[in-house]
Amino acid sequence: MRLTTLLSVTTLVLISSVGYGQITLKLKDASLEKVLTSIEKQTKYVFLYDPDELKMSPITISVKNATLQQTLGKIFKGLPVEFTLVGNNVLLKMRQSGRLESDMIADVMISGKIVDESGRPMQRYSNSRIIRPKIYDHAASGRTNMP
Repeated sequence: MRLTTLLSVTTLVLISSVGYGQITLKLKDASLEKVLTSIEKQTKYVFLYDPDELKMSPITISVKNATLQQTLGKIFKGLPVEFTLVGNNVLLKMRQSGRLESDMIADVMISGKIVDESGRPMQRYSNSRIIRPKIYDHAASGRTNMP
């Protein structure tokens, strides 16, 4: 009886892990539709998206035994696309334009001089370095002047 229960539980775990298992893809210059169809064939997930909204250039991807999140992260890295898991559905949509992700912000060299209210250079800040600048979304806040 115990052996039957153990085998039943093991079988159920294995069956459920097949549907949500690892993804292996090796595609070159494939359309988004082809990539997502390949993922759907290997998992129980179904992708829901507006093809007119998600116009993308051809995708080249190579993953072996990757999770769905890892695979989608690699496909959409650096792109303004977000995905949400709802049950067996994966909802894809463009990110809102006002929202910036840290992986979308490039390193930028900023140069200039720091002056006081009267326009005189402030010597103690002459070799300053900005570590983590704040990013202001003036369009969202309604402000038109710099802080």
